[in-house]
Amino acid sequence: MRLRIPIATATATLTAALICPMSAADAAAPTCSDRPVSDAQALEILAGVDQGNDTFYWRQDASLDVAVRAHPAVTAEYLSMIPQAVQTWQAVLEDCLGGAVSLRYVSGANSIATADIVVSLLPRPAGGVAFGGVARCGPRGCQNVMISTVVPPGSPYGDLSPAETYTMALHELGHALGLGHASNIESFDIMGYGGLYGDPPAFVLSQCDVDALAYVWSWALDGTGPTRPTDPEFECVA
Repeated sequence: MRLRIPIATATATLTAALICPMSAADAAAPTCSDRPVSDAQALEILAGVDQGNDTFYWRQDASLDVAVRAHPAVTAEYLSMIPQAVQTWQAVLEDCLGGAVSLRYVSGANSIATADIVVSLLPRPAGGVAFGGVARCGPRGCQNVMISTVVPPGSPYGDLSPAETYTMALHELGHALGLGHASNIESFDIMGYGGLYGDPPAFVLSQCDVDALAYVWSWALDGTGPTRPTDPEFECVA
């Protein structure tokens, strides 16, 4: 059930959060410390960064529903990769953020209209010139996350396998949670590009990923009101 907050209360909460931004030095600690180490040097922080009308990642709700809008030509095998990716992230969030942040896969007649994150799974190019995925988010969620099983002409990669579709979904859901790319984009971290492709893909969902999410979602871990993160990058500790 979603809480309906009176406009005056919501405005006061938003104003307080904007007045009291949070730096990475004030980040809450995750509840795990044994995730794999990746080769990422730093992760871009998208939450709280206004990059235009369609990219404002600051979240005020830590219980996020994910729905899928699939093209009729997408097979069941490919479609099943999206809930698997949601389940993977949810297991990590439960283990490392103590359940303070959650992802839940939803389906049914009204799921697309009510979900916080909507993944469109397409058998055609979706991510621009080179890649097979893109996440566009607004102040009320990410209703425009696109993943294509067919890469654009001129891409250095081939069409996605089911395993690569799963990895791409993990990557794009990472964006929806507030993480940007690894600063060294060739990184095998799930937020880099180096581990997205292959049979099987060689990605790492790392300790740095959950440390950065603990920063993005510190307010949820601390049980306080939403607070906007301000640091544009989160440095990974080797």
